[in-house]
Order: sequence, then C-alpha cells, then structure tokens
Amino acid sequence: ALKHEIPDRCPMQISFTPEFADRLREELKVQGAKVHNPHGGGNTYELERAIGEDMLLTSVGWANSYYQTGGEYTDEWGVTWREHPYETPFGTGQYTEMIHHPLADDAAVDRYVPPDPNRPELYAEAERVLRDFHDEYWIVGVTVTTMWETAWALRGYEQMLVDLMTDPDMV
Repeated sequence: ALKHEIPDRCPMQISFTPEFADRLREELKVQGAKVHNPHGGGNTYELERAIGEDMLLTSVGWANSYYQTGGEYTDEWGVTWREHPYETPFGTGQYTEMIHHPLADDAAVDRYVPPDPNRPELYAEAERVLRDFHDEYWIVGVTVTTMWETAWALRGYEQMLVDLMTDPDMV
C-alpha cells in the first residue's frame, strides 16, 4: 500500500484479553517462554508472530499497569488495582479495576512524585523489540491511554470531573 501497489491483504494487529490469549496459545501450540508484551492484555510477541500479525506493539506508561499480578496490587504510579474474575463459556476470565487513587486527597497532589520517565529500564522492552524484529514487522509505539485517563486514575474519575469545574488550574 505504501508503494501504491495492491496489497495482499489489509495489515493486521489484534490484541487479546489474557485468558483468550492463553487459550489461543494452547490451541496453536505456541512454544517458548511467555515474553512480556508491555501494551497490556494477554498478547505476547510469540503469539502475535504465530498468527501472522503485521505489526508488533510496544508502549511505555501508565496503561502498562493493566493485568499485572493476580489479586490486588499497586502499580508504580501508586494506583491500586483489584482483579475481578468472571465466567465465560470457555472458563474463567478476569478484568482489573482501580480501587485506590493516590491523589484522591487534595494534600497528596503537592507531595506526589511520579515515576521517573528517564530511567533506562523503562525503554528496554521497546529497544529489544526494535532490535530483534525491525526487519520483519512494523514496530508501533502505542498510546494506550491519554493524559486524561492517567489523571483520573491518579485522582479518581468523579473527583477529576468535579476538579474540571472547581479547580481547573490544578487539573
């Protein structure tokens, strides 16, 4: 398409929930370690390659907090999450839900220190994907969430809506 030629098919990229990705990996007999794919959900680069995707996604930021460990956990931003299982015709799945927002209290805003965006290990996975797969795939940097979503994760959704009206400078 970029060469103004008729492509063999539309480029494909699909993301899966963790439970569906596990089921698909089992069905396709995808071998090897589950290499972390940092854009959330259940994809691994092995799975994406096995199903013939044209793009590999990578991302850095708050959205990589989805689907960390099971149960309850606090991410590097201070947001606490809880896993909620649900039943499907194919077994148990899970979604995660934020249950604590580190900036919910007004006083916390002034003393909050966000994660350092300049630490090298934050970009190691993206560098590895670029190094290992740049000749085979389009490597796509994904903005999974926006500044708004990160802000309401930190402050709380209802509080951010109130803040927009009562304290827009703080927002």
